[in-house]
Amino acid sequence: MHRCFIAIKPTEEICNRVLTFIEDLKDQLDSELIRWCSKDQLHITLKFLGDVEEERIEPLKTTLRNYCSEFSKFELTISGAGCFPDFSFPRVIWVGINGELDKLSALQEAVEVGVCEFGDHKEERDFKPHLTIARIKRVSNKQLRDIRNKLQRTITGTGLIGGWQVDNVLLMESSLQPSGAIYQELDSIKLRIK
Repeated sequence: MHRCFIAIKPTEEICNRVLTFIEDLKDQLDSELIRWCSKDQLHITLKFLGDVEEERIEPLKTTLRNYCSEFSKFELTISGAGCFPDFSFPRVIWVGINGELDKLSALQEAVEVGVCEFGDHKEERDFKPHLTIARIKRVSNKQLRDIRNKLQRTITGTGLIGGWQVDNVLLMESSLQPSGAIYQELDSIKLRIK
């Protein structure tokens, strides 16, 4: 079995800018109760598939190529920051995605429909484009309150971090480790020039 998801990754330059933002947050939040994402973990999830059988990987690649080949490159930016589910109970810290969101949504919907027969995960939440930058560990109410108060002061008003041209879609495998997930690229599908 392969634990798979389909994603878009920002460019190296944008990932480096996000890492600089993360380092600034680390300094201000100063908490061992927050697990920060590494550069390799920064991505926009288009579709989480869950477990896919070994013999289904090649058909999945072919299906994904067929659906993605209909789409042209488009522009995205990273700006703003927030928490899931919200500031009152932060579990995930994210930076926001803006730009040609109509094209991103159309691509995500096509991927969602195209690969629905693969994997064992059914998504129940609406697509909300973002880059996860940290996860908050299980903490006491007091610890959570402290983190929440610092977070609200720190990330409210986060401006533009940068932008890039999305030119490919990735099929990724996720291996869960005690230190966090490790990702491996299984396939990269180029989008059309125009």
